Amino acid sequence: LVFGRRNNAVSRIPDIEAPEEAKYLGLILDQKLTWTPHIDSLCSKLSSSLYVIKRIKTISDINIAKIAYHSLFESHLRYGLEVWGNSSVTNLQRVLIHQKKALRIL
Repeated sequence: LVFGRRNNAVSRIPDIEAPEEAKYLGLILDQKLTWTPHIDSLCSKLSSSLYVIKRIKTISDINIAKIAYHSLFESHLRYGLEVWGNSSVTNLQRVLIHQKKALRIL
């Protein structure tokens, strides 16, 4: 970089390496946009939500379980769906399996 008339070159600029994954606005992006890391994280969240919904259903009525489904499960499922919804069929099948489990609980 040259500022003014002098030739003061800055030679100590570090190289910036691109990360393999980056989390941005709650979505995990990888270099090839396969969405596999994001689906992994999503399936983990959905599994923990399934456990909570199952416990809530055993101690309360079905209406409370439906509210828990919409607030805990479906909110994770719908966030960023417009972006990661065009993922591979295998990734979408993994999400669909969790959704079917949730609906069987209800």
